[in-house]
Amino acid sequence: MTTPPNIDKHKTRDHRLDIIKALSILLVLFWHFQPIDITAPELRIFHIRAIIREGVKVFYSQVTLLGVPSFILVSLYLYFQNLKIKGYAYAFSRLQHLLKLFTFWVFIQIVIYFFTTYPLSTPISQWIPLLAKDLTVHKIFIEGGPRLDFMGGSSVFYYFTSLFLLTIAATAYSLLDKFTFIETASRILIVGGTLIYFEYCSLKNIYVELLNPITFLPYVPLAYYFARKQVSFSRSMALLFILGYIGFSIQDYYLRKQGYITNVYLRASIVSGALTLFNTIKSLPFLKESKAAAFLSNHSLGIYATHKYFQFLSIDLLTPLFAVYEIGKKTEFGNIHVNLQTLSIALLGISLTFLCVLLLGKTPVRGFFRG
Repeated sequence: MTTPPNIDKHKTRDHRLDIIKALSILLVLFWHFQPIDITAPELRIFHIRAIIREGVKVFYSQVTLLGVPSFILVSLYLYFQNLKIKGYAYAFSRLQHLLKLFTFWVFIQIVIYFFTTYPLSTPISQWIPLLAKDLTVHKIFIEGGPRLDFMGGSSVFYYFTSLFLLTIAATAYSLLDKFTFIETASRILIVGGTLIYFEYCSLKNIYVELLNPITFLPYVPLAYYFARKQVSFSRSMALLFILGYIGFSIQDYYLRKQGYITNVYLRASIVSGALTLFNTIKSLPFLKESKAAAFLSNHSLGIYATHKYFQFLSIDLLTPLFAVYEIGKKTEFGNIHVNLQTLSIALLGISLTFLCVLLLGKTPVRGFFRG
Protein backbone atom coordinates (compact mmCIF):
# COMPACT_ATOMS: atom_id res chain seq x y z
CA MET A 1 0.00 0.00 0.00
CA THR A 2 2.91 2.31 0.60
CA THR A 3 5.45 3.02 -2.10
CA PRO A 4 8.93 3.67 -0.69
CA PRO A 5 9.69 7.41 -0.68
CA ASN A 6 12.28 9.23 -2.76
CA ILE A 7 12.04 6.93 -5.76
CA ASP A 8 12.03 7.97 -9.40
CA LYS A 9 8.78 6.26 -10.28
CA HIS A 10 9.19 6.79 -14.01
CA LYS A 11 12.45 4.79 -14.05
CA THR A 12 11.79 2.13 -11.50
CA ARG A 13 8.05 1.51 -11.53
CA ASP A 14 7.08 -1.98 -12.62
CA HIS A 15 3.54 -2.09 -13.97
CA ARG A 16 3.28 -5.74 -12.97
CA LEU A 17 3.73 -4.71 -9.36
CA ASP A 18 0.94 -2.19 -9.95
CA ILE A 19 -1.28 -5.06 -11.08
CA ILE A 20 -0.42 -7.07 -7.96
CA LYS A 21 -1.20 -4.09 -5.71
CA ALA A 22 -4.42 -3.41 -7.63
CA LEU A 23 -5.60 -7.00 -7.20
CA SER A 24 -4.55 -6.92 -3.56
CA ILE A 25 -6.58 -3.83 -2.69
CA LEU A 26 -9.57 -5.28 -4.53
CA LEU A 27 -9.25 -8.46 -2.44
CA VAL A 28 -9.15 -6.35 0.74
CA LEU A 29 -12.34 -4.57 -0.36
CA PHE A 30 -14.04 -7.86 -1.15
CA TRP A 31 -13.06 -9.24 2.27
CA HIS A 32 -14.37 -6.29 4.25
CA PHE A 33 -17.50 -5.48 2.20
CA GLN A 34 -18.30 -9.09 1.27
CA PRO A 35 -20.67 -7.98 -1.53
CA ILE A 36 -21.18 -11.48 -2.92
CA ASP A 37 -23.82 -13.27 -0.87
CA ILE A 38 -25.50 -15.83 -3.12
CA THR A 39 -27.37 -18.98 -2.18
CA ALA A 40 -29.68 -21.39 -3.96
CA PRO A 41 -31.68 -23.09 -1.17
CA GLU A 42 -34.54 -24.08 -3.48
CA LEU A 43 -32.40 -25.47 -6.27
CA ARG A 44 -33.22 -29.12 -6.76
CA ILE A 45 -29.77 -30.07 -7.99
CA PHE A 46 -28.06 -30.57 -4.63
CA HIS A 47 -24.48 -30.56 -5.93
CA ILE A 48 -24.84 -27.22 -7.68
CA ARG A 49 -26.56 -25.76 -4.62
CA ALA A 50 -23.70 -26.91 -2.42
CA ILE A 51 -21.06 -25.68 -4.85
CA ILE A 52 -22.58 -22.18 -4.87
CA ARG A 53 -22.84 -22.07 -1.08
CA GLU A 54 -19.39 -23.46 -0.38
CA GLY A 55 -17.79 -21.59 -3.26
CA VAL A 56 -18.70 -18.23 -1.76
CA LYS A 57 -17.33 -19.29 1.64
CA VAL A 58 -14.07 -20.53 0.13
CA PHE A 59 -13.67 -17.33 -1.88
CA TYR A 60 -13.82 -15.22 1.27
CA SER A 61 -11.73 -17.51 3.46
CA GLN A 62 -9.05 -18.55 0.98
CA VAL A 63 -8.89 -15.91 -1.77
CA THR A 64 -9.75 -12.47 -0.40
CA LEU A 65 -7.36 -12.91 2.53
CA LEU A 66 -4.42 -12.94 0.12
CA GLY A 67 -4.72 -9.15 -0.16
CA VAL A 68 -2.75 -7.95 2.88
CA PRO A 69 0.07 -10.57 2.64
CA SER A 70 0.50 -9.73 -1.05
CA PHE A 71 0.80 -6.03 -0.15
CA ILE A 72 3.46 -6.88 2.41
CA LEU A 73 5.36 -9.04 -0.06
CA VAL A 74 5.40 -6.24 -2.65
CA SER A 75 6.41 -3.62 -0.04
CA LEU A 76 9.31 -5.73 1.22
CA TYR A 77 10.34 -6.60 -2.34
CA LEU A 78 10.60 -2.90 -3.23
CA TYR A 79 12.32 -2.16 0.06
CA PHE A 80 15.09 -4.68 -0.58
CA GLN A 81 15.57 -3.35 -4.10
CA ASN A 82 15.93 0.24 -2.93
CA LEU A 83 18.01 -0.64 0.10
CA LYS A 84 20.60 -2.15 -2.21
CA ILE A 85 20.66 0.98 -4.38
CA LYS A 86 20.47 3.68 -1.73
CA GLY A 87 22.23 2.04 1.20
CA TYR A 88 21.24 1.83 4.84
CA ALA A 89 20.45 5.55 5.08
CA TYR A 90 17.35 4.64 3.11
CA ALA A 91 16.16 2.47 6.00
CA PHE A 92 15.77 5.53 8.21
CA SER A 93 13.78 7.46 5.61
CA ARG A 94 11.52 4.45 5.11
CA LEU A 95 10.89 4.06 8.84
CA GLN A 96 10.22 7.80 9.16
CA HIS A 97 7.74 7.57 6.30
CA LEU A 98 5.89 4.68 7.96
CA LEU A 99 5.89 6.47 11.31
CA LYS A 100 4.40 9.57 9.69
CA LEU A 101 1.63 7.50 8.07
CA PHE A 102 0.96 5.70 11.34
CA THR A 103 0.70 8.95 13.31
CA PHE A 104 -1.64 10.61 10.80
CA TRP A 105 -4.13 7.75 10.45
CA VAL A 106 -4.13 6.57 14.05
CA PHE A 107 -4.75 10.17 15.15
CA ILE A 108 -7.81 10.26 12.88
CA GLN A 109 -8.97 6.94 14.34
CA ILE A 110 -8.60 8.29 17.88
CA VAL A 111 -10.50 11.50 17.04
CA ILE A 112 -13.39 9.51 15.54
CA TYR A 113 -13.35 7.18 18.52
CA PHE A 114 -13.56 10.09 20.96
CA PHE A 115 -16.47 11.88 19.28
CA THR A 116 -18.44 8.66 18.80
CA THR A 117 -17.81 7.30 22.31
CA TYR A 118 -18.18 10.27 24.65
CA PRO A 119 -21.02 12.83 24.83
CA LEU A 120 -20.36 16.12 23.09
CA SER A 121 -21.03 17.83 26.40
CA THR A 122 -17.87 16.30 27.87
CA PRO A 123 -15.67 19.14 29.24
CA ILE A 124 -12.36 19.62 27.45
CA SER A 125 -10.56 19.15 30.78
CA GLN A 126 -11.76 15.54 30.88
CA TRP A 127 -10.68 14.58 27.38
CA ILE A 128 -7.12 13.60 28.20
CA PRO A 129 -8.01 11.54 31.33
CA LEU A 130 -10.75 9.69 29.44
CA LEU A 131 -8.52 8.89 26.49
CA ALA A 132 -5.59 7.96 28.72
CA LYS A 133 -7.84 5.45 30.49
CA ASP A 134 -9.16 3.83 27.32
CA LEU A 135 -6.14 4.02 25.03
CA THR A 136 -3.39 1.74 26.23
CA VAL A 137 0.04 1.51 24.64
CA HIS A 138 -0.90 -1.86 23.16
CA LYS A 139 -4.15 -0.52 21.71
CA ILE A 140 -2.41 2.41 20.03
CA PHE A 141 0.92 1.05 18.86
CA ILE A 142 0.10 -2.61 18.27
CA GLU A 143 -3.58 -2.58 17.33
CA GLY A 144 -3.28 0.65 15.35
CA GLY A 145 -5.79 2.63 17.37
CA PRO A 146 -9.04 1.95 19.20
CA ARG A 147 -11.76 -0.33 17.93
CA LEU A 148 -14.79 1.46 16.50
CA ASP A 149 -17.64 -0.82 17.51
CA PHE A 150 -20.16 0.87 15.26
CA MET A 151 -17.98 -0.14 12.29
CA GLY A 152 -17.97 -3.76 13.41
CA GLY A 153 -14.23 -4.30 13.54
CA SER A 154 -10.85 -3.36 14.90
CA SER A 155 -8.56 -0.78 13.34
CA VAL A 156 -6.93 -1.62 10.02
CA PHE A 157 -3.88 0.46 10.94
CA TYR A 158 -2.14 -2.46 12.60
CA TYR A 159 -0.74 -2.78 9.07
CA PHE A 160 1.61 0.18 9.63
CA THR A 161 2.93 -1.31 12.88
CA SER A 162 3.46 -4.67 11.21
CA LEU A 163 5.23 -3.10 8.24
CA PHE A 164 7.38 -0.97 10.55
CA LEU A 165 8.57 -4.04 12.47
CA LEU A 166 9.03 -6.02 9.25
CA THR A 167 11.15 -3.21 7.81
CA ILE A 168 13.47 -3.41 10.81
CA ALA A 169 13.62 -7.20 10.42
CA ALA A 170 14.29 -6.82 6.68
CA THR A 171 17.12 -4.36 7.33
CA ALA A 172 18.74 -6.80 9.74
CA TYR A 173 18.23 -9.67 7.30
CA SER A 174 19.91 -7.72 4.50
CA LEU A 175 23.15 -7.80 6.51
CA LEU A 176 23.43 -11.42 5.41
CA ASP A 177 23.82 -10.29 1.82
CA LYS A 178 27.55 -11.08 1.72
CA PHE A 179 27.16 -14.43 3.46
CA THR A 180 25.40 -16.58 0.88
CA PHE A 181 25.45 -19.81 2.84
CA ILE A 182 24.19 -18.17 6.05
CA GLU A 183 21.48 -16.28 4.15
CA THR A 184 20.29 -19.45 2.42
CA ALA A 185 20.28 -21.39 5.68
CA SER A 186 18.45 -18.56 7.46
CA ARG A 187 15.83 -18.39 4.69
CA ILE A 188 15.17 -22.11 4.89
CA LEU A 189 15.05 -21.98 8.69
CA ILE A 190 12.71 -18.97 8.91
CA VAL A 191 10.33 -19.97 6.13
CA GLY A 192 10.34 -23.66 7.00
CA GLY A 193 10.09 -23.02 10.73
CA THR A 194 7.21 -20.57 10.47
CA LEU A 195 5.28 -22.80 8.07
CA ILE A 196 5.70 -25.75 10.43
CA TYR A 197 4.46 -23.55 13.27
CA PHE A 198 1.50 -22.41 11.15
CA GLU A 199 0.63 -26.02 10.41
CA TYR A 200 1.00 -26.97 14.06
CA CYS A 201 -1.45 -24.24 15.08
CA SER A 202 -3.93 -25.30 12.39
CA LEU A 203 -3.81 -29.01 13.18
CA LYS A 204 -3.86 -28.46 16.95
CA ASN A 205 -6.75 -25.98 16.69
CA ILE A 206 -4.72 -23.15 18.24
CA TYR A 207 -5.93 -19.62 17.59
CA VAL A 208 -3.19 -17.02 17.21
CA GLU A 209 -3.96 -13.30 17.45
CA LEU A 210 -3.83 -11.45 14.14
CA LEU A 211 -1.21 -9.06 15.53
CA ASN A 212 1.26 -11.77 16.49
CA PRO A 213 4.67 -10.63 15.09
CA ILE A 214 5.40 -14.04 13.56
CA THR A 215 2.35 -13.84 11.26
CA PHE A 216 4.13 -11.99 8.44
CA LEU A 217 7.73 -13.00 9.26
CA PRO A 218 8.19 -15.52 6.40
CA TYR A 219 7.67 -12.76 3.83
CA VAL A 220 10.99 -11.13 4.81
CA PRO A 221 13.33 -13.85 3.45
CA LEU A 222 10.91 -14.62 0.62
CA ALA A 223 10.87 -10.99 -0.56
CA TYR A 224 14.66 -10.89 -0.24
CA TYR A 225 14.92 -14.01 -2.39
CA PHE A 226 12.81 -12.51 -5.17
CA ALA A 227 14.37 -9.02 -5.00
CA ARG A 228 18.06 -9.73 -4.52
CA LYS A 229 18.38 -12.99 -6.40
CA GLN A 230 16.36 -11.69 -9.37
CA VAL A 231 14.74 -15.08 -9.69
CA SER A 232 13.61 -15.91 -13.22
CA PHE A 233 10.33 -17.68 -13.86
CA SER A 234 10.49 -21.37 -13.09
CA ARG A 235 7.68 -23.75 -13.93
CA SER A 236 8.68 -26.05 -11.10
CA MET A 237 8.61 -23.16 -8.61
CA ALA A 238 5.25 -21.93 -9.91
CA LEU A 239 3.84 -25.44 -9.73
CA LEU A 240 5.13 -25.82 -6.16
CA PHE A 241 3.39 -22.61 -5.05
CA ILE A 242 0.13 -23.53 -6.79
CA LEU A 243 0.05 -27.06 -5.42
CA GLY A 244 0.87 -25.75 -1.95
CA TYR A 245 -1.95 -23.22 -2.18
CA ILE A 246 -4.50 -25.79 -3.39
CA GLY A 247 -3.38 -28.50 -0.97
CA PHE A 248 -3.30 -26.33 2.15
CA SER A 249 -6.60 -24.69 1.13
CA ILE A 250 -8.24 -28.11 0.96
CA GLN A 251 -6.85 -28.81 4.41
CA ASP A 252 -8.25 -25.50 5.74
CA TYR A 253 -11.65 -26.31 4.27
CA TYR A 254 -11.67 -29.75 5.86
CA LEU A 255 -10.59 -28.40 9.25
CA ARG A 256 -13.30 -25.72 9.20
CA LYS A 257 -15.85 -28.41 8.44
CA GLN A 258 -14.63 -30.24 11.53
CA GLY A 259 -15.21 -27.14 13.67
CA TYR A 260 -11.57 -26.05 13.92
CA ILE A 261 -10.62 -22.44 14.48
CA THR A 262 -9.16 -20.84 11.36
CA ASN A 263 -6.46 -18.25 11.84
CA VAL A 264 -6.65 -15.23 9.57
CA TYR A 265 -3.22 -14.88 7.95
CA LEU A 266 -1.22 -17.36 10.00
CA ARG A 267 -1.82 -20.25 7.62
CA ALA A 268 0.39 -22.11 5.16
CA SER A 269 -2.32 -21.73 2.51
CA ILE A 270 -2.20 -17.93 2.75
CA VAL A 271 1.60 -17.86 2.40
CA SER A 272 1.42 -20.22 -0.60
CA GLY A 273 -1.41 -18.16 -2.12
CA ALA A 274 0.44 -14.86 -1.76
CA LEU A 275 3.52 -16.41 -3.38
CA THR A 276 1.37 -17.80 -6.20
CA LEU A 277 -0.19 -14.39 -6.86
CA PHE A 278 3.13 -12.53 -6.71
CA ASN A 279 5.19 -15.04 -8.69
CA THR A 280 2.58 -15.56 -11.40
CA ILE A 281 1.93 -11.90 -12.19
CA LYS A 282 5.56 -10.84 -11.76
CA SER A 283 6.62 -13.51 -14.24
CA LEU A 284 4.14 -12.76 -17.03
CA PRO A 285 5.97 -10.63 -19.65
CA PHE A 286 2.92 -10.02 -21.83
CA LEU A 287 0.96 -8.06 -19.21
CA LYS A 288 0.42 -4.50 -20.37
CA GLU A 289 0.10 -1.32 -18.36
CA SER A 290 -3.42 -0.54 -17.22
CA LYS A 291 -4.81 2.83 -16.19
CA ALA A 292 -7.25 1.13 -13.83
CA ALA A 293 -4.46 -0.89 -12.20
CA ALA A 294 -2.27 2.22 -11.96
CA PHE A 295 -5.09 4.15 -10.25
CA LEU A 296 -5.74 1.40 -7.72
CA SER A 297 -2.03 0.94 -7.07
CA ASN A 298 -1.27 4.66 -6.71
CA HIS A 299 -4.22 5.18 -4.38
CA SER A 300 -4.09 1.85 -2.54
CA LEU A 301 -2.94 3.53 0.68
CA GLY A 302 -5.92 5.89 0.78
CA ILE A 303 -8.36 3.17 -0.27
CA TYR A 304 -7.12 0.89 2.49
CA ALA A 305 -7.17 3.62 5.13
CA THR A 306 -10.63 5.05 4.38
CA HIS A 307 -12.81 2.25 3.03
CA LYS A 308 -14.06 1.11 6.44
CA TYR A 309 -15.33 4.62 7.21
CA PHE A 310 -17.26 4.75 3.95
CA GLN A 311 -18.58 1.27 4.55
CA PHE A 312 -20.17 2.47 7.78
CA LEU A 313 -21.46 5.62 6.09
CA SER A 314 -23.05 3.54 3.33
CA ILE A 315 -24.73 1.24 5.86
CA ASP A 316 -26.06 4.28 7.70
CA LEU A 317 -27.40 5.89 4.51
CA LEU A 318 -28.89 2.80 2.88
CA THR A 319 -30.42 0.95 5.84
CA PRO A 320 -33.48 3.24 6.02
CA LEU A 321 -33.98 2.86 2.26
CA PHE A 322 -33.92 -0.93 2.57
CA ALA A 323 -36.80 -0.65 5.02
CA VAL A 324 -38.78 1.81 2.90
CA TYR A 325 -38.46 -0.19 -0.32
CA GLU A 326 -38.69 -3.55 1.49
CA ILE A 327 -35.35 -4.80 0.22
CA GLY A 328 -34.50 -7.85 2.29
CA LYS A 329 -31.23 -9.70 2.65
CA LYS A 330 -32.37 -12.22 0.08
CA THR A 331 -33.89 -11.25 -3.26
CA GLU A 332 -35.04 -14.10 -5.48
CA PHE A 333 -33.85 -14.37 -9.08
CA GLY A 334 -35.36 -17.67 -10.07
CA ASN A 335 -33.77 -20.31 -7.86
CA ILE A 336 -30.90 -17.98 -6.93
CA HIS A 337 -31.12 -15.74 -3.85
CA VAL A 338 -28.95 -12.60 -3.92
CA ASN A 339 -28.31 -10.31 -0.97
CA LEU A 340 -28.89 -6.90 -2.57
CA GLN A 341 -28.20 -5.14 0.74
CA THR A 342 -24.54 -6.13 0.94
CA LEU A 343 -24.13 -5.54 -2.79
CA SER A 344 -25.63 -2.03 -2.59
CA ILE A 345 -23.55 -1.12 0.46
CA ALA A 346 -20.40 -2.30 -1.31
CA LEU A 347 -21.12 -0.40 -4.52
CA LEU A 348 -21.84 2.86 -2.67
CA GLY A 349 -19.03 2.48 -0.13
CA ILE A 350 -16.39 1.63 -2.71
CA SER A 351 -17.56 4.43 -5.02
CA LEU A 352 -17.31 6.97 -2.21
CA THR A 353 -13.89 5.62 -1.25
CA PHE A 354 -12.57 5.98 -4.80
CA LEU A 355 -14.01 9.50 -5.08
CA CYS A 356 -12.44 10.49 -1.76
CA VAL A 357 -8.94 9.28 -2.58
CA LEU A 358 -9.14 10.73 -6.10
CA LEU A 359 -9.97 14.20 -4.76
CA LEU A 360 -7.68 14.18 -1.72
CA GLY A 361 -4.93 12.66 -3.83
CA LYS A 362 -4.64 16.04 -5.53
CA THR A 363 -4.37 18.09 -2.33
CA PRO A 364 -1.40 18.93 -0.05
CA VAL A 365 -2.21 15.81 2.05
CA ARG A 366 -1.88 13.50 -0.96
CA GLY A 367 1.14 11.85 0.64
CA PHE A 368 -1.22 10.16 3.11
CA PHE A 369 -3.50 8.88 0.35
CA ARG A 370 -1.16 7.89 -2.44
CA GLY A 371 1.48 5.22 -2.30
